[in-house]
Amino acid sequence: PTSEQIKQGDLDLVIAGTHDAVMMDTGTTTLEVAKAMSIRAVPLTVITNSYVVATILGSNPLIRVIMPPGEFSAAEAAVLGFETNEFVRRFNANICIIGASGITPAGPANTNLDAARLKRTMMSRAHRTILAADHSKFERNALETVCPWSDIGAVVTDRMPAKALIEILESNGVALTVALAGVRAQLLVRIRGDRGFYRQPPARPAGANGRPGPH
Repeated sequence: PTSEQIKQGDLDLVIAGTHDAVMMDTGTTTLEVAKAMSIRAVPLTVITNSYVVATILGSNPLIRVIMPPGEFSAAEAAVLGFETNEFVRRFNANICIIGASGITPAGPANTNLDAARLKRTMMSRAHRTILAADHSKFERNALETVCPWSDIGAVVTDRMPAKALIEILESNGVALTVALAGVRAQLLVRIRGDRGFYRQPPARPAGANGRPGPH
C-alpha cells in the first residue's frame, strides 16, 4: 500500500461541507488528497504553496486556488519562506491538510524547517488540522517536530499504526481514519468521545449493469 490508497472515500470523511476554505501544503500524500478533491463537484477555496497541488485542483472549475508568493523550492515543488508565511497569515480556513516526513510519539515531524514553519502557520489559521500520511511515515523520525499531537484533529492513513501510536492518538483526542488497501470501502476508527469502534460502510446499491453503484 502507498499514499495513493488515500482516496475519495477518505476525503468525504475529512471535508464534508461546501464552500469550505482549505489550506494544504506540499507532500506525496497531500498530493493524493488533492487528486481526490479535484473530482468532487463541491465548491471549495484552497490556499496552497504547492505548484503541483494547485495545478491538479485548478483543473476543477468549482475550486478556487490561491497561491502565496515566496522562494521556490525545487525539492518541494513549492514556495516557502518569510513572504509565504506572511501571506498565509492573512487568510482563515475551515480545514488545514498537512503531510509529514515522519510520525513520531511526540507528533508529526518534517525534514525541511521552512516547510515545518509553514505547516504551523497554516494550522494557526485553520479551525481543524488533518494529517495525511501513509504507513511508511510511521515511527520515522525527522529533523523537526511540527507540533504536538494535541494540535492535530485527525489522521488519515492507509494502514493501522502500532498500538503504542494508537494509544497516543487516543490520549490526545485525535480521530483516525484508515483506508483499506485496494478497496473503496473504508474501515473507520473513531477515537474521539466514543473511544474507538469499527464500522463497515453500508452496502452500495446495484447499478443498472448489476454492479455496485459508485459512492
